[in-house]
Amino acid sequence: MDLGKITLFSAMSGRMAYLSERQSVLAENIANANTPGYQAMDVKEASFEQFLQRGSSSLAPAVTRPGHMSMSTGEGNFAKQEQKSSFDITPTGNSVVLEEQMIKMNETAMNYEATTMLYKKMTLMMSSAIGDR
Repeated sequence: MDLGKITLFSAMSGRMAYLSERQSVLAENIANANTPGYQAMDVKEASFEQFLQRGSSSLAPAVTRPGHMSMSTGEGNFAKQEQKSSFDITPTGNSVVLEEQMIKMNETAMNYEATTMLYKKMTLMMSSAIGDR
């Protein structure tokens, strides 16, 4: 059984891909904390409204058999955006604030862990419903 075809699992996979990308960008910010002129970046999370606008023409369900419907989510590339700091930019032009980056990394890690726990619970529920356990 391909779990990627189930909308909920596909959405969770997309969420985990977003969180992985964000963690990489935040790590890059920390690595460049002392680089003169470096501007901190972050990954913009897609909103539900953007999802609807982007896929409005493809939101119709594809019926493969009578009584069965499937929808696909648009996992895609994530856009980096310049990050606005609540602190001033240093005299060297660097906008990385390590405390902010570490807080964001911790939030991202907690969100990733919550998503993986939900994914695990859903797979256990699916295997229980199928009768594998």
